[in-house]
Amino acid sequence: MPSSGPLAVFRNMSLPQHFYYWVLPLAAGWTFQAMYFSNIYWMQEVVAPAYDREFGLLENLGSLLIAAALAVLLRISLLPMRPVFRLAAVLGCLVTALLFLEEIDYGLHIIEWLQGIPPGQGAQVRNIHNQGGNTDRIKAVANVLLAAMFVILPYVDGLKKYRVVKILCPSKMIFFTVVATGLVALLHEALDPYNLPTNGSLSSNQSEFEELLIYYTFFVYFREKYAQLKNAPEMRKQA
Repeated sequence: MPSSGPLAVFRNMSLPQHFYYWVLPLAAGWTFQAMYFSNIYWMQEVVAPAYDREFGLLENLGSLLIAAALAVLLRISLLPMRPVFRLAAVLGCLVTALLFLEEIDYGLHIIEWLQGIPPGQGAQVRNIHNQGGNTDRIKAVANVLLAAMFVILPYVDGLKKYRVVKILCPSKMIFFTVVATGLVALLHEALDPYNLPTNGSLSSNQSEFEELLIYYTFFVYFREKYAQLKNAPEMRKQA
């Protein structure tokens, strides 16, 4: 195993880095799953209410993480940089803003709640990602992106001689955030055959648990990039 491989990186991480990169997301994901499958009514309602899961902690934390990622991207876009990098940052802001609107269904659940419209009786088309097979296609793209960007790229040191790759490449520690995401997904897949009692709010949508960690992964990545570009201006001024 090379000295810069995952095990070596894991051993050299500080306690705060362990907490930030994998302990916190894994603990949060497993805690939310334990609450949802607990058969304790109030816990299930906190995570994802039977009335409408959009009002639950799981969905709203996901939205908050996207908003936080957008805030970091906006700060990146305001750094002095070459036009091509600024364009990439602005494009990232637009994509993230669209993702935020999609995640909150463009606020329809709040508007309908204020109007007294019961869940399921409001607008039938609430977003783009749940139309047709869009959800499966987006998940497939997200999984490929996670693997390529956060698992493979950080450990291909030969590519880092290219400045653009060096700018885009995440730290090697973010690999463990992806591992935490996989462990959260693995848990609900393992529990699925047991038909544990729930309030049904996440029926056929238990991927929301790992989706939360995916948003956390991108938030961590953008924070890394902001720190890197802010503290090393030469990285963004040259092609």
